[in-house]
Amino acid sequence: MSRILGNLPLGVSEALTAAIEQTAHAHKTECDLSNPATPAAAVAMVRFGSTNVSYLVLSDTTVILDRSNGLEVVTDTRLNLSAAEERRLVDSFPSGSPEKSAALIEMKKAEISVRNSADGYWVAAAEAAAVSHALTGELPADAVAGPRYSPMALPDWSRRSAFVTGPACLTCLRPTAPNN
Repeated sequence: MSRILGNLPLGVSEALTAAIEQTAHAHKTECDLSNPATPAAAVAMVRFGSTNVSYLVLSDTTVILDRSNGLEVVTDTRLNLSAAEERRLVDSFPSGSPEKSAALIEMKKAEISVRNSADGYWVAAAEAAAVSHALTGELPADAVAGPRYSPMALPDWSRRSAFVTGPACLTCLRPTAPNN
């Protein structure tokens, strides 16, 4: 995104909107951007400013901020709420089975049918309007504890794992993260 936006002083929502619009414009002649399965991305962004920290989470991602009073965990779970019946069917079959493979295809079809709609979930694809459905927030910069480091932007696997916790992930990141 930095290649697209350079050093423009944009907020997280404005930056993602500009990136989606510029990317869609660059691909409009070669790609069918109206196809419901057009390439898309889950997005987690954090911007540290001199007085505040802004974040944005869109589709199946998590941002973890280390605050002075504990962790702030922001997760977009709407994808996992879509295609509920199909998801239950997938979960009923053993991994690697032909039935599970067939059920996964049907689940993905059901997910795509509600992508970027009020009845489903939102993802960064060809329409920048999805940005207005992102989970966003802003915290005072002094509410973020410790040295400034990039917070975690994780796929939403962290909530499914009994072995990986937000604090454990942050502990792993601290030694190598830049001190902004």
